[in-house]
Amino acid sequence: MKKKHLYYLLTFIITFALLTFVYFASNAHGNALVLSDARTQYYPLLAKYQNILLGKDELLYTFEGALGYNFLGTIFYYLSSPFNLLLIFISDVLDYMLIATALKLSLASVFALMFFRYHFKDERVFTQMLFSIMYTFIGYNILYSFNIMWLDGTMIFPLVLLGIDKYLDTKKVWVLAIGLFYAIVSNYYIGFMICLFCPLYFLYRYIINNSNYKDLIKDTFLFGLQMLLIVLTTSFVLLEVIHYLPGYARMDNGTEGFILYNPLNIIKGLLIGHNNNVDFVNDTGFYIYMGIITIPLLFLYFFNKDISKKERLLTLSILVIFLLSISINYLNYIWTGFSKPQCFNGRFTFLFSFFFLFISLKSLIKLNKSNIQFIILSVLLLIMLSVNYLVTKDSIITLENAFFFGLYLVILFNINKDVLPYTIVLFVAICVELEATTLQSLTEYYYISRDEIDAYEANMNDILDNVHDQNKFYRINYNSTELDNSPINFSFNNIDIFLSTLSDNTAYFMRRIGHSSGLTTNNTIRYASADEVMNALLGIKYHIYSDSYTKPSDYVFVYDNDELQLYKNEDSLDLGYMVNKNILNVEDNINALQYQNDIFKAMIPNLDDIYINIDVKKEEKEMAYVLEFENTSNLPVCVYTAIDVMQPYDSYTVFLNRVRFPKQSDLEITCDENPNQKNNTITYFNLNLDTTIDTFAAYYSKDNFKSYIRELKKNELDITDFKPSHIKGTVTATEDKNILFTSIEYDDNWNILVDGKKVKNIKLLGNLLGAEIESGTHDIELIYKPKELYLGILISIISSIILVLYNKKKVYSK
Repeated sequence: MKKKHLYYLLTFIITFALLTFVYFASNAHGNALVLSDARTQYYPLLAKYQNILLGKDELLYTFEGALGYNFLGTIFYYLSSPFNLLLIFISDVLDYMLIATALKLSLASVFALMFFRYHFKDERVFTQMLFSIMYTFIGYNILYSFNIMWLDGTMIFPLVLLGIDKYLDTKKVWVLAIGLFYAIVSNYYIGFMICLFCPLYFLYRYIINNSNYKDLIKDTFLFGLQMLLIVLTTSFVLLEVIHYLPGYARMDNGTEGFILYNPLNIIKGLLIGHNNNVDFVNDTGFYIYMGIITIPLLFLYFFNKDISKKERLLTLSILVIFLLSISINYLNYIWTGFSKPQCFNGRFTFLFSFFFLFISLKSLIKLNKSNIQFIILSVLLLIMLSVNYLVTKDSIITLENAFFFGLYLVILFNINKDVLPYTIVLFVAICVELEATTLQSLTEYYYISRDEIDAYEANMNDILDNVHDQNKFYRINYNSTELDNSPINFSFNNIDIFLSTLSDNTAYFMRRIGHSSGLTTNNTIRYASADEVMNALLGIKYHIYSDSYTKPSDYVFVYDNDELQLYKNEDSLDLGYMVNKNILNVEDNINALQYQNDIFKAMIPNLDDIYINIDVKKEEKEMAYVLEFENTSNLPVCVYTAIDVMQPYDSYTVFLNRVRFPKQSDLEITCDENPNQKNNTITYFNLNLDTTIDTFAAYYSKDNFKSYIRELKKNELDITDFKPSHIKGTVTATEDKNILFTSIEYDDNWNILVDGKKVKNIKLLGNLLGAEIESGTHDIELIYKPKELYLGILISIISSIILVLYNKKKVYSK
């Protein structure tokens, strides 16, 4: 083995060993080191992807959440890392996530070393190895490590910068092409941030390397052209994304106005201990810890006369861009695709952390110090620690930082006297600091025990094994307050979903029919199944309940395993059915009770209301409503609340006649079986003072509802063959029922064939797929074809050919 390869192997082994130690010290063998989105999103998605790789599931489309959605877009956001192919060989998904995280972070140190060795050659190789390992343990990598799909980008980023340097030196683009292609394909979101940093770094290196700038514009243009060609080679991903991204509910530009983040957080963020006792969703803070030796090294860098003034000024400009980006919210949003991130702030900071590690390493290699510099530095560090103590009031953390600062100052002051001993001491000291800080950070997180996950999955699988149905399609609803993407995790069709790729149209539609999110309204649907009307319309045939949930009285009991109960809804409609053309004229309505009425009355005209309106009067003195009626009908009373501020559902409570409503999610329709007193009152507690609300109330007529169901069942789509992207069946249309209504999210990639002939898609209720069909009995096919994917593949091939030919031409023309 060549000596240089030995350095890479040794760096990988040391990094992997350090990670393994902290994982096991964090009880990785007893806990699943997954939390937050790793538990609720990545774990179930990886389980589904494993089934796809093993040929047990379909790639293009799924009904496991929302109203059906293109799964390719979700793959390209969450699952397109090549590491995920290991799921073919590793059966336990939790084990895979731990292994993949360790592999990506360990390889990050290897790619960092490749970058450092290109710059510094054989200057202090072990110091280069040390700083490569430090990159793995930056605060971003450790505290966001559960966001496993981001780690490919942090891993490959040093290779991208190496590619830019090689391009500047040799005009060869291939290292850059490989790195950038991998970054975008593995996760286009992080890839976008890397692409944004590339021209910044290109200009930085170009200006440092050149004293004559006459060709700056031309060379920058040619570099931009190369980057464009590389980006276009990933069109098979990007065209699919571009088609759906504007409709993703997570695309929020932020409406809170200008925000200047607290500058003291920058000081805290650079020091040991900042990541302890911090909420990992991290709405306003930044994980910018890089190892505290970088602080004195950056100071010494800017006063090092062996480094040109031009370079120091350029580095200062990068530092200013970084400080502004973490200080001003709108600049922060530019890095995250011009949208406000939902939790997990500072998603781009790994870019600057690596850059400043590079600068710190250069400062150490070219160390040029003086006594006065160390005196000033010591005073500044003392002030920094004092400010941090005044902010945190944590004497132990302050002493810990002071100890390491003192040790590093001694080493830096003496390192040129005998390089190897001090280098060894420095290596050990930094590794101890990184391990201690990482362990402190990880142990602050709450991880779920594997036994708890196993028990939960055993109960769910037991329930699902008792669903026996001859129908080709039906939905199952799992009533849980946990946002765990159960439909994806256990491979059943349903509405519940918690993904960044959720369609905004679907999220809006669900809010309008009375079902919203209990946590993050922009990327969550939390479906509450107590609403019998929507259960029928959306084809939810089976319901899994825990004891805490209200069950409609006429649902049929199927099975009970002590933890969960399974019930069947005989009124459930199929995936499609024929309705009256009046469905095309239904208008939006803030009142979900009335909106549901309007939908059913349009489907089957001339039948009576399902919800019979009750007048509600607001009391001005308190957050209360008075229902002025006496219930002599013995009908249940249903209430719907429309609020103009989306609050988490557990942040406020609703009481009817001083009895708490069984409200299980935001904006949910809730019903009381038989309030019979006059002047019934609804009271809200803990609402924000600036919240305005509208409350609507109605009697619920189950008899009228049953009349609609009987009529709609006469013209259901009889599904004869069902695959998520190819559905076959027969249906009978009549003169007064000539619109095929489906509970499928509208997508122009669906092709509807009637007796083999394609018909025009119709968007129903602003979000559902439908078609107009002539009277008679017809064979129906619904085929999903992602046109953007095929076009993207073509553009990728053409762009790759142009990139190769263009660069070959440059070689031959020399």
